[in-house]
Amino acid sequence: MTNNPFLTIDQQIVGDIYTNNELMENLTILCDDFGSRFGGTPGERQAAEFMRDKLVAYGLSNVHLEPIDYIGWRRGAVTLEITNPIQKTIPCITLPHSPATQLECVLVDMGDGAPEDFENRAAEIAGKIVLTNSKTDPGDGKRWVHRNEKYGRSILAGATGFIFVNHYPGFGPATGGIAPDNGGAAHVPGISISYEDGAFLQRLIKRKGEVSIRLTSEDVIEPMVSWNVIAELPGNVEPDQIIMLGCHYDGHDISQGAADPASGTVALLEAARTLAKYAPDLPFTVRFVLWGVEEIGLFGSTQYVDKHRDELDQIRFYLNMDMAGAIDPKDIVLNEWPDLALIFEEWRTEMA
Repeated sequence: MTNNPFLTIDQQIVGDIYTNNELMENLTILCDDFGSRFGGTPGERQAAEFMRDKLVAYGLSNVHLEPIDYIGWRRGAVTLEITNPIQKTIPCITLPHSPATQLECVLVDMGDGAPEDFENRAAEIAGKIVLTNSKTDPGDGKRWVHRNEKYGRSILAGATGFIFVNHYPGFGPATGGIAPDNGGAAHVPGISISYEDGAFLQRLIKRKGEVSIRLTSEDVIEPMVSWNVIAELPGNVEPDQIIMLGCHYDGHDISQGAADPASGTVALLEAARTLAKYAPDLPFTVRFVLWGVEEIGLFGSTQYVDKHRDELDQIRFYLNMDMAGAIDPKDIVLNEWPDLALIFEEWRTEMA
């Protein structure tokens, strides 16, 4: 077995983390005091300032907030009514960045929403509202199909609206952003309903044929400001070379986002705290960034790249901590970069 040259430091860090309550305390405060930390909420700013102050207290350098100007979204009232062949109101929520609307149209059931179904049935979609579910493996299992791909394929085929059905029973509607790349209003309105209500609509279409709905919503699109929270441990050999750890801190407005992303957020804070305490003399600079408004369009990280473009070639490595404390098993996703696998295998062996 390869000897770990940093064994003593690793033991100090792991021992410290496992024998104090800092991580759990931070998680509790982020969730209970600041709620979802969704873009445009008071809790978002409070969370950013809390994390900034924590990083200062941990002894990091260059701790600051970088503003993010973007076109944001606030949830308003929404109603989904079946108008034909029966009259019935279905509980729903709008998807972030869905525009205010008054829309009456016919449904088309796209089932699991496999890409080939959108291609083969495009003529059925034009002028209708697409009904599809949240399954990320709706086809042959070869790749992951995201909500935004299903939404985008609906728009390309001429859909007038989008209904996203949670494929998990008993959980109510799912959420997720449908913002354009630059923010603002989505191209067509999008809402979400529960598994059970989605199954009801599918049965109704199958039994009765054409089903019409009326969708009314009052969501608000307006300019907003968010913040990236940035801190560093300066390197003492090549300080211009950067190792970077990042995680977004905003959740969706319908929950506290304890798993996604706060588990990763507090893991990053704990990495900053313990590295500052036990490994202050590092050869390269370690930069910690907590991203704002990730869930509805990656705005924080995208604007960071634009503002720091002259530093990008200095970044030696980036580790994204999103949901780092919530996924089981606790593994590393290399994002189609197999050359990194051997490096991680070596590190795993060294660290036992």
